[in-house]
Amino acid sequence: MKSKTQLIVLVLCVLVTLGITFFDFKSNQDDLTQRLKGYRETTAIVKKVYQPTVTRYGSKQPTYDLRVRLSDSKEVMMYRRKLDAKLTEGSTVNILYNPASLQDNIYLRE
Repeated sequence: MKSKTQLIVLVLCVLVTLGITFFDFKSNQDDLTQRLKGYRETTAIVKKVYQPTVTRYGSKQPTYDLRVRLSDSKEVMMYRRKLDAKLTEGSTVNILYNPASLQDNIYLRE
């Protein structure tokens, strides 16, 4: 009887943990979708690749200097930007950027 109760409690704990994780992930995705509504897509050229730095969570992530053509055909440089990709100098990528604030995070367009 004791082991059956322990099993039920364990299963309930696992289900609650999975439910919390799922809803947290879903709300983060919804937040990102909302944030990206005002963003525009454009092409960027990688001008310089910096050595990976260790992030707060221990992963190594390189940073990039990018030449970006904005929607009004003006070109700007974005320095030391993080992107979730391994890119080389001279490569071209499609990114999403915030035209109201070029300092905001940028995202790769997949």
